[in-house]
Order: sequence, then C-alpha cells, then structure tokens
Amino acid sequence: GTSWLNKGGAGSGTPTGTITSADTFSHFDYFTFGNTGSNPLPVELIKFEAKRNNDVVDLIWTTASEINNDYFTVERSKNGRLFVKLIDVPGSGTTLRPQSYKTVDYTPFNGISYYRLKQTDYDGQFEYSKTVQVNMFKEEEYLVYPNRIIASSVNIRTNGYKDEEFLISICDMKGLECYQKSYVLNHDNEVITIENLNELKPGVYILTTKTSEKVQSRKIVVGE
Repeated sequence: GTSWLNKGGAGSGTPTGTITSADTFSHFDYFTFGNTGSNPLPVELIKFEAKRNNDVVDLIWTTASEINNDYFTVERSKNGRLFVKLIDVPGSGTTLRPQSYKTVDYTPFNGISYYRLKQTDYDGQFEYSKTVQVNMFKEEEYLVYPNRIIASSVNIRTNGYKDEEFLISICDMKGLECYQKSYVLNHDNEVITIENLNELKPGVYILTTKTSEKVQSRKIVVGE
C-alpha cells in the first residue's frame, strides 16, 4: 500500500551491493531499499573541454567537489568509439572546493580527435564523462604539383592520412568526370602519382580529394 515500515539496516561498500537488515523476517512480501541520508557523487564535474591551440589540444576540466577521487584518465579516440589512454592526472582526494585541471595532447590526430575523462576512486570504482571533440585539420592537407600539367602526370603529396581511404577525382569545368580512383595510404606523408593526363584535352580541370571527414578541391591546368 502507501505505508512503509522502516526496518533499519546498513548497506555494504562492495561493488555488487548488499543490505543487512536490522530486523528478522518471517516471510517476504513487497519491499524496497531506501536511504534517508544523502548520496553525493564521487566527483561533481562542472565542465570538460578540448580546445585547439595551434598544433596541440588543451584539455581542461573543473570539478565542484570530489570524494575519494584518486585520479583522472584522459582517453582519446579517432572514431569516437574505440578509446585509448592518453595520460593519468592525479585527483584531489576529498574536497568541497572547486578544482581546475589541465593537460595537453601534443600529438593529436589530423582530423577529428575525440576525448573523454575516466574518473577512478581509491576503491577502484570509476565513471566516464561525456565525450568532447576538436577539429585538427591542417590548412594545407595535401600539395598538388605541378599546378600546370605539361607532362603526362601530376603528383599529390598527402599529409596525415595514413590508413584512411583517399578518393581522388578529376572533372572538367562542365562537371564531367575524367578520372576517379581510391587509395589507402600506408604513410602519413605519401606521394600519389596520377598518370596519363596527356590524354585529356588542354584546359582547366578540378581535382577533388575526399576522405571520411573532408572534401577539398584544387584547380589544375592541362596544356600543351
């Protein structure tokens, strides 16, 4: 019904969680577990941010209070699903005062980098923060040379696309596709050579590269 009888008791601190009753039971009926006290979170996280700072990423977070906080682990991912440890940062134990933390990722991925915090207590219990992301695309991600194609080939020097699919297409100014090929690069700085461009009519063409994160275009001139 609407009336509940407080039988008293105490809860355990084990990960599985148990309740020891202060009374004996002759039979079981409907029952529930409750707590008349407060259950503060181990760490009250106010914010967690990832900010691009030139070629590195500043990772900043602030807590309002902490209880038995051993350390934080900053984890990083390239796809937002599979995370790996980047660095451990000591926590402040138990404190009711706001605490600020900062660390730096000196080798972020070229493209989108995802980050999250793993907070671990002294007893090994842990919890995760929300995931944040930062865009680390470089201004010039590939170099096409020469821009004016007099010979039969053009070279594309990539920057930071190892193990990614790199799709290249060439269209004339009317949008007619003259060339398309997909590459999977073995190195971050790899040169792709497109042959037989002397088969194209002289004129201006659009060379487009496409990855999972970005599409970019360059004009090239094929001439006599």
